[in-house]
Amino acid sequence: LVAVANNLNHEFQTYIGAIMKDLGEFHQGPLKTYQRCQAKVENDYSDSKFPRCARLLDLVRCSITYDNLSKMLIGYHYLCGFCQNVAAKQNNGTPKLQIARIKNGFLDSTSEHGGYRDIKVNAIYFSETHQKRMICEIQFILRPFLTFKKKAHKLYFINRQKVYFQMASDAYYGLGGITQIETVYAATNFAKGRSNGGEMGCCISSK
Repeated sequence: LVAVANNLNHEFQTYIGAIMKDLGEFHQGPLKTYQRCQAKVENDYSDSKFPRCARLLDLVRCSITYDNLSKMLIGYHYLCGFCQNVAAKQNNGTPKLQIARIKNGFLDSTSEHGGYRDIKVNAIYFSETHQKRMICEIQFILRPFLTFKKKAHKLYFINRQKVYFQMASDAYYGLGGITQIETVYAATNFAKGRSNGGEMGCCISSK
């Protein structure tokens, strides 16, 4: 998935940027790293059926920012209509861009994300150059939420590390012959290893 994402990313960004250039402020998103993909599969999708990596739909992503809701809806409906037309015009039966899923965050009544809202469109992009398809993500965001998202990202990162720390702490605290301080030290190193996609690399000395 990561290899295909690297191959398709520039082509996808150029394609969507050209489509939406007059319908919002286009932003190319960063590629999701292998380490982040591994962590998400192991933690967020640990209970999912095989293959769990099939749940990763945002390795290749971009966003379009708007100043108000009416303009955002115009852009959103334009993309949906464009995908239908593109799918209908393909002669070889393989659509260039086809909507796979729409996730409307404005319909979410929970406060799980601190009130953040957007519309995520997951579309199947077909690369004629590489003869490959991949589900990519297009986010429609209001500017105030974009500002909030940038500020909240660091808090999200801290919370993610807290999950790693708690898992590692629970695993190590049950071991005999080590003190609580040594457990915290070991758990911290273990969490760092997990966040970097690596294996456990800590040293515990019993006293």
